[in-house]
Amino acid sequence: MRTEKKIKLVVPITSKEFQEEHKNAMKALGRGIEVIGVKRGSPSIESFYDTAFSVPATVLKVEEAEKEGFKAVVLDCFDDPGLHAAREKVDILVVGPGQASMLMAMALGDKFSIITITDTMISSFQHNAYTLGIERKLASVRAIGIPVLELSKRVNEVKERLFEESVKAIKEDGASVIILGCTGMLGIAKELYDRLKKEGYDVPVIDPLIAAISLAEALINMGVKHSRITYRKPPEKERSY
Repeated sequence: MRTEKKIKLVVPITSKEFQEEHKNAMKALGRGIEVIGVKRGSPSIESFYDTAFSVPATVLKVEEAEKEGFKAVVLDCFDDPGLHAAREKVDILVVGPGQASMLMAMALGDKFSIITITDTMISSFQHNAYTLGIERKLASVRAIGIPVLELSKRVNEVKERLFEESVKAIKEDGASVIILGCTGMLGIAKELYDRLKKEGYDVPVIDPLIAAISLAEALINMGVKHSRITYRKPPEKERSY
């Protein structure tokens, strides 16, 4: 019996190590998600500049996934590179972890804080919240000062810094929900939640990649996709990059 292709995870950075880590993570998750990484762009996304380099190859991978018969694509980056462009081009679902986790956070508390990698991403995430029209719900964006490709090499330090910045976000910024601001922080949310709760801060901690996958699964089951009034088909023309 042929297995139905549901979700493809597109890794929008060229780091082979990161791509392999997430292929293994998706196998362990056991939800039948296939993973593909781009070969052109940036080794990691830590600025507007990096995002710009990652978009063309990412959108092309989304187009390939549609041709292969997948029902949805999840972008494996909190900055959601190419999200809107891909939604214009394809007729399948495209879900971004940043957008998905912010929307989920609003269902769980009054205000949320994003704890991300480096301060070079703060403006980008503030801009994304503004684009969604939910900037008043964003308590803060804080950074732990550890780049994407060092997250898996400095796990204990990452966990400690996430805890410290989460407590500050709750006490100083008024956050009632914490979002991990990088998909490279996969697998840390539950442990962080448990530690915060033990210290008297019973607030949800959202893993953005799991949020995006869960949202994609829910939308597939509902039989809906993005609006063609919002995301109109781009005009046909020859393009190159």
